Amino acid sequence: RGRGPEKRSVIQLARYLFVPASGTSTGIFMRVPDEYNIVFTLDDPSKEFSDKFIKLSNFVSKSGLPFSNQQNNGQYPNAAIKYELASCSTLSPTTQSKPTLPPTRMIIPVTPSPTFETPCTEQTLTTRMNGDVLNKGTMFDVTPVRNKDVLVTGVSLQIDSNETDIPVRIWIKNGTVVGGPEQDPTAWTPLERGSIRRGRGLGKKSVVRLPKFISAPALQTTGVFFLLPEHVNIVFTYQESKEFEDDFINLSNFVGKAGVAFSTDATLGLYPNAAIKYELELCQ
Repeated sequence: RGRGPEKRSVIQLARYLFVPASGTSTGIFMRVPDEYNIVFTLDDPSKEFSDKFIKLSNFVSKSGLPFSNQQNNGQYPNAAIKYELASCSTLSPTTQSKPTLPPTRMIIPVTPSPTFETPCTEQTLTTRMNGDVLNKGTMFDVTPVRNKDVLVTGVSLQIDSNETDIPVRIWIKNGTVVGGPEQDPTAWTPLERGSIRRGRGLGKKSVVRLPKFISAPALQTTGVFFLLPEHVNIVFTYQESKEFEDDFINLSNFVGKAGVAFSTDATLGLYPNAAIKYELELCQ
């Protein structure tokens, strides 16, 4: 969703961009359709932005055809670059896949002045990791508790598998997951399949790659449902009426699912050992 001038619009990448720590630079080129424009600031061609881990430099703006000679050196985009530090990865940089990541996310803003408004702040709400119950699927409610819409940008689950490329079926719905929807497929909207690129086994959280961000409107309940294959289990903890809440969202009405997606095999009070990443839309 484009958010217009003076606000940043989120680009959902088709895949993560892997940048090796080899001392060499990785170039990136992004282009929007002809009817849209990116906002730039003109500065010295040597302008750079850096933090403790990465540096952004050699900014070039392009107009016209993608690789024409219509370009301006020194025009940097009004933007923010999010990245995570790779750790303990056995992947080759040439695979262009997301490596195993620690829970470290950094944001480097590229802004024209200190007064430029930052639209989104990433947060993480984590449940407990002390589970001893296994089930195939999890349903629960996501409710923003302030008058701000939320985008769920990431989900991590403790699972009992170290396999790679585990498919994850995902559904969403307006309203709560309990009171009938547990067994009613017509109440849900299926998303494209997500995946767990690499299972990290018991005691750790495995990242679910979402096919798209999940929108949760302010002060309304959005139900989510994640289902794993028959041979893979999510780790749950049983605690009736348990809720998790921070300053911005509430997670509640947890349901553990076994067997077929919308069968009667549903257990209330089973919450997944999980972490939910989300962003607030602060500039509406």
